Amino acid sequence: MDRVSPCRTEPAGGQSWRAALLATVARLGSAYQKSLRLDPWLWLPGFGYYLWLNRIIWLGTEFGAPAAQVRGFLFFVCQGALFWLAVLMVDGWLATARSRWRVIFVAAVHVFLASLYLDTVLYRLMALHLGPAVGILFQGGLSRLAINWAHTGIPSGTIVPYAGWGALLGLGVMLYSWIMASPNSRVWPARPVQQTKLGRLALFAAFLLAVCEMLSVSDDHDYQINFAELRKSMPVRFGSSGSKPGRRLVVGGLRPLRDARETANAVEALALQPGVHPDIFLFVLESARGDFITPPVTPNLARLREECLPFPMGLAAANASHISWYSLLTANHGLYFGAAKRASFRPGSVPLQLLRRLGYKVNVLCSSTLDYHEIDRLVFGSELQLCDSMFDAQKSGRGDAPARDLAVTDRLMQALEGPPGNRLFLVFFHSTHHDYDWPAGDPAPFTPYTARWNYGDFSIGPDQLSLIVNRYRNAFHFQDRLIGQVLARLKEQGAYENCVIAVTGDHGEEFLEHGKLLHASNLFRPQTSVPFLLRLPADSMADAPVSLSFPAATHVDFLPTVLEVLGLTLTNLFDGESVLRKTADEAVMVAENRDSDPVRFCFQSSRYKVFFEYQYERQPTAAQRVLYLRQITDVNDVPMKLDLASPQIVTFLRTNFTATFKTLYPEFESEFAGGATPSRR
Repeated sequence: MDRVSPCRTEPAGGQSWRAALLATVARLGSAYQKSLRLDPWLWLPGFGYYLWLNRIIWLGTEFGAPAAQVRGFLFFVCQGALFWLAVLMVDGWLATARSRWRVIFVAAVHVFLASLYLDTVLYRLMALHLGPAVGILFQGGLSRLAINWAHTGIPSGTIVPYAGWGALLGLGVMLYSWIMASPNSRVWPARPVQQTKLGRLALFAAFLLAVCEMLSVSDDHDYQINFAELRKSMPVRFGSSGSKPGRRLVVGGLRPLRDARETANAVEALALQPGVHPDIFLFVLESARGDFITPPVTPNLARLREECLPFPMGLAAANASHISWYSLLTANHGLYFGAAKRASFRPGSVPLQLLRRLGYKVNVLCSSTLDYHEIDRLVFGSELQLCDSMFDAQKSGRGDAPARDLAVTDRLMQALEGPPGNRLFLVFFHSTHHDYDWPAGDPAPFTPYTARWNYGDFSIGPDQLSLIVNRYRNAFHFQDRLIGQVLARLKEQGAYENCVIAVTGDHGEEFLEHGKLLHASNLFRPQTSVPFLLRLPADSMADAPVSLSFPAATHVDFLPTVLEVLGLTLTNLFDGESVLRKTADEAVMVAENRDSDPVRFCFQSSRYKVFFEYQYERQPTAAQRVLYLRQITDVNDVPMKLDLASPQIVTFLRTNFTATFKTLYPEFESEFAGGATPSRR
């Protein structure tokens, strides 16, 4: 009997393309099942979730030119495909073995995918991935977890709901993985996969890796910068990082940190005699921006500023607390933080050693514990021998940040009842750290404000942002009131005119001016501009050249200025310099939120800022010889038009940053040549 071929009829009208589309999808699905033998429903939820996370990451990436956007997007897609190819290949191999390890693998992948949401939130807030963040929390062991967590400023009430939902999600993932991937599952039994099919997937993965490498190569500087930022923001990435963006500079080694033993011996050799000296008050405000010192927000500090030395700008040493504390109290640049922490001999801050030789008692009152990243041992010595008294409100269990700030103020008020003279008070407040708090029941002059805000909200608009900023203003207003109470008490006692009074912030705070919230993510002005109020005793203020234009004040310059007021001028025992004699208007600021050497930093002059990055992430800075100049802006962070590959770039650095380079990189200073001045884009 002859075979009769069935007749095919074309659907009428507009149904033909739909039928063709359905047939194509069916054929693709059949080919997928026949060739890969994997379980599509097993990975479909994770795949959709991963696409959603990638969309969030991509929306935070800036690629200006359309061609650059296309290249960046292709790289992004290839990276996602590589991740899922790796998952499918491992899953296929485990399915071949029909092992219960497959259930564990499936559960681990889904739990990992769920954790990427936290990674995305963290990187958006402070350019920090989840792994390093967990490392910071556990720095010093499990016993330090609660203290380290408290320093983050994230309220426990915020994390508890997330932890609860996370636990439920974990249980759901385990159950889903067992049902879908168990070898004995009747819902979707595991199917063997031929090794040849896995080999084809591996070849396809190799092809995608090659495509990623090609996409990473470009001569366009803006693309290199944006591509590097995109790649760093991705929680999962494959292949090399591509070429380092920016101008490569062989600068030689960073000048070594001064030998602690030799410096301590030099201090001991100085012929210093204790005498009667004015009290010194240094108030360090958490996350305090200099442009928020205004009469409505901080009336007491605004009045104090009128009596202080006229600085055009105050600059933080870093965009994270621990390095700023280190620089402020040791007068050394933050680039040396890692080297100081690795040192076995810790005699403490040289300026504090000198003050104690002059007869000062060092009194520390802190709302947030100073043993974060071992700052207390670096500053006050391995046995805290430079600290005469320390009140740690956090370790004393004084409650939330406003309660701790109030306790610190009360202790300071009690101390003021003692005899004046030869007292140094280091006062650390914390209420202006996010979530920005003040005591319940206290007036809140800036309304409306948000009661709380969601760190995981990726769509904060202008209205919500204004509520967050008002909350910050109210917290700042509260801290201003505390400082005002101290100043009022000094005036009542008749001691105000004879004191050194200084107020600064450890770093600034960003409110999406450059796409970030909070701090520790970049070195632009919102995160590095801080108050720097310095009022000298009345006789010293009369002698100060207030008619002159002072350079920008930085953290490293505070204690050297105080020492000069006391009649002690030293220039070779630390990096800072008294602002009363400082001539070069240059500053060094570092970006780091880890427990290691800073590798990203910025030099700022009176006109420009230059941004650098070391060649390697994990190597000590003393062992590295290569820097990459990544960007040049003006002091307001507006990009400047200058070809970083041109020979004139070295002369530009020499013209604007001679003092800094000569101090930090003496080998490179001799190679300066050629010149050009940039213009705005």
